[in-house]
Amino acid sequence: MNNKHDAISRRDVFRLGLTASATLGLASLAHAQDAEPQPQADPATQGAGFYRFNLGELEIAVIADGTFQAPAATFAANQTEETAAAEARKHFADPEAMTCHVNGLIVRSTDTVTLIDTGCGANFGPTLGKTPDNLTRFGIRPEDVSTVVFTHLHIDHCGGVVGEHDASLYPNAEFVTTQAERDFWTQNPDLSKTGIPANTRDYLINIAQQAATNTADRTRIIQPGKEIVPGITSVDLPGHTPGHIGVMLDSRGETLFFVTDAIHNAKIQMANPTWHVAFDTDPVQAAKMRQRALDRAAVEKLMIAGSHLPFPAVGHVRPLGGGYEWEPVAWAWN
Repeated sequence: MNNKHDAISRRDVFRLGLTASATLGLASLAHAQDAEPQPQADPATQGAGFYRFNLGELEIAVIADGTFQAPAATFAANQTEETAAAEARKHFADPEAMTCHVNGLIVRSTDTVTLIDTGCGANFGPTLGKTPDNLTRFGIRPEDVSTVVFTHLHIDHCGGVVGEHDASLYPNAEFVTTQAERDFWTQNPDLSKTGIPANTRDYLINIAQQAATNTADRTRIIQPGKEIVPGITSVDLPGHTPGHIGVMLDSRGETLFFVTDAIHNAKIQMANPTWHVAFDTDPVQAAKMRQRALDRAAVEKLMIAGSHLPFPAVGHVRPLGGGYEWEPVAWAWN
């Protein structure tokens, strides 16, 4: 078995209709025929960077921030590279460059607009950082957001408030995180158990600290397991980072469990939930939390969404062998 640090450090994880009305007169029809047809967006159509649905009285959308590529070993840091590669090929994926999605969640009620994670901003390459544009396509301006939840302070969850997209992008929002998460990143964070190369660790720490600093004057600390805003409750899932949380949404008896980074790659980790992820600060604890989250989702038949599940990232899980099977929702166009 390869050492997980060696396996990951050998490569850089971060490689990164035109319709005429029958009531028109002949003159109007002739004018319409002469005019250049213009494409018209259908605001009810899915897929322009967001996926909307209703949960009770809540309007929800998964917001795509983009994708990046990483080797299969990233999601199997306690396995050999050969084992990881074989699992990737089983799912028709390139072991050297598996596609990884980054998703956030927007939740709109009559009183609040809550954004769960801000994406990468301009800090992780040109294929990411799409959250602000996709929010706009969905019909929400950044200034409409009343609460931003940081599920944890990794770059793909907080980077949207660092650099050109700083906290002023969401001028009317309060920022929510846990004390454990904020303390970890601002007080000499220990990433020695991860499989992240040293120079990349420094970059991740810098982004997290900038995000914490940029939002300090508008930060509200929450306790894991407590309500964030009405209908949205945090779920304690430490291990990936010390203060990592999931989010449970509940409205009129309908629920959605946003498992955040409890799972990073559905192709590899659903079947192998005990396999470690290179980014986990405590891989053993993270694996336990992954199994706890997936067990709960399977037993309670919860609909789940995830930060790194393949877009639109909504579906269910069921037990299969010693692991689980991912069952995405049927795509709904409207």
